[in-house]
Amino acid sequence: MKRMISIAVLCSIGLMSAAGCAGPSDVGMAPGVTASAPSSEAPLVTPEPATAPSAERSDFAALIWEFSDDGDEASEDDLWDLGVTVCQLFDSGGGFGDVVTLTDEQAFSPEFAIAIAIASVTYICPEHDPKITKGIDDYLA
Repeated sequence: MKRMISIAVLCSIGLMSAAGCAGPSDVGMAPGVTASAPSSEAPLVTPEPATAPSAERSDFAALIWEFSDDGDEASEDDLWDLGVTVCQLFDSGGGFGDVVTLTDEQAFSPEFAIAIAIASVTYICPEHDPKITKGIDDYLA
């Protein structure tokens, strides 16, 4: 299971790179800050995986495990890292459909896609909650 999550993380990083989405390695960018086009909105910032307290990671993982049988063998840290990747996908303009595609390619269930998206916007990137929640509602309709 760890291998599948690692593959999912690597695939999403590859997708972001292919789409021209830069990560925290940009010159002059602090770790955890993603580059974005200038706008009147505040820039979206997704924290690095190591910044979350362990209790928050536990709650994050428990939420995923409660709603999906996929990921049961993954550690809390592995799930958190995947959640950070999902938020980076959202930061770069991706939506819930992209999470479904990513998880489907890795043989995860639709329930896992919903669980990881909800946990991610609840604990890591709440600024994406309204947009992603609507995407999940549309998917379930």
